[in-house]
Amino acid sequence: MSARDAADISRPFQLDPEQVVKLRAWLTKHDRTCKLAAYAGAIGGRLSVTFAPTSLGTIVEAKCACCETAVVNLTDYDAF
Repeated sequence: MSARDAADISRPFQLDPEQVVKLRAWLTKHDRTCKLAAYAGAIGGRLSVTFAPTSLGTIVEAKCACCETAVVNLTDYDAF
């Protein structure tokens, strides 16, 4: 494994500022109808953010635990 590969593996997954803004806007809209909006649990768990690295870039999605359809795509396709 090269040093570059090792650096890529150790890099943490993070949301960039634009993704955070998009996620907050989606949550504000979703909270109007979400049955879990008032309670997120003792340690969270209401919101899951998934990072799926691909050879082109990283796919980023956030999903609310209230239902399977409450998903927002946060992927920055311009970075591909």
